[in-house]
Amino acid sequence: MAKRSQDLKLAAARYVLGNVASEELARVADTLLTEGVYSSAIGEFGTTRGLVMAEAGPLFEQALRDLNVDVPSPEEAVWVLLRYHIGRIAYAEVSPREGLQSVFAIYDRAHLHEQSGTYAGDSHGIEQLIAAYWEYDCLHARPVGESLETDLEAIRALDDTVVRAATEWVGEHGA
Repeated sequence: MAKRSQDLKLAAARYVLGNVASEELARVADTLLTEGVYSSAIGEFGTTRGLVMAEAGPLFEQALRDLNVDVPSPEEAVWVLLRYHIGRIAYAEVSPREGLQSVFAIYDRAHLHEQSGTYAGDSHGIEQLIAAYWEYDCLHARPVGESLETDLEAIRALDDTVVRAATEWVGEHGA
């Protein structure tokens, strides 16, 4: 039950930020039906194929209301997704770099750069994580004439820094 609730909140957050396709929303409805969860909106949504987002969106929102799951505001959606993805880094459910790619995707999609003050991402306390995202690129960059070897020690150190920063962030903001 708790996993279903989290999955629905994540899908709702992604939906609000425009980061989910209608087919994925239909799969959410299919999963609910398979688990024995039913409402007329879930039934229609889960059994109608080929819906475009203009049709899927209202059905998804009704299904969420039927299940007492709030559709988050855009700002709430950002926090839901940041907590999820940064938590996954902190709890070693994904590699630090993979987790940062998800964090950066949220930063980019939600235009958090426009809310940043001094440092990129500081509006949501993710400035260290955004900096680390770009640092990985620097470590993997191979200027012409340089060795093709990657500095594995520096990458491991950056991985540790990212996990530490994610753990601190989770301690402050939750997961």
